[in-house]
Amino acid sequence: MVLTLAEEEQWQEFSRHVEWAERFCLIILFVEDALLAGQFLQRLQNQLQGQVSSLHILKPSRPESLAADIFEDLRRCLVPHTIVPCWLELHQHRSPEWQRALDNFFARFNENRDRIRRDYPCPFIILLPVAYKSRSREIAPDLWSVRNLMWLH
Repeated sequence: MVLTLAEEEQWQEFSRHVEWAERFCLIILFVEDALLAGQFLQRLQNQLQGQVSSLHILKPSRPESLAADIFEDLRRCLVPHTIVPCWLELHQHRSPEWQRALDNFFARFNENRDRIRRDYPCPFIILLPVAYKSRSREIAPDLWSVRNLMWLH
């Protein structure tokens, strides 16, 4: 897939955010085009190939245990105090059940942000549906101040 000029500019901006992250940062990608998100994922994996850190990819599939599954995976798989970017795909599900799961996840992430920031000083790349933008600001206002936002159309 060949990127348009605007998409290439988005990629360059996103890539710089990840590359320059020396500690915790929150990059939220509001996704309209899942194919474009897949292209960004592939390019990021290629960019990180050969570096000490690789990309940790999470694609949760159960809304009823979304927050618990993510935090368990972080605890189990990420090595504390290492910079391993975490790619979290939450954009593909849009049902009310998933909306509630996202609300719960962001509330828990917000509550634990200081511990996460201290223990996992890495970029967290969270893909969300475009329609969730205003809701995420309501649920986790403290996270809103430490994030970078991008829209993938």
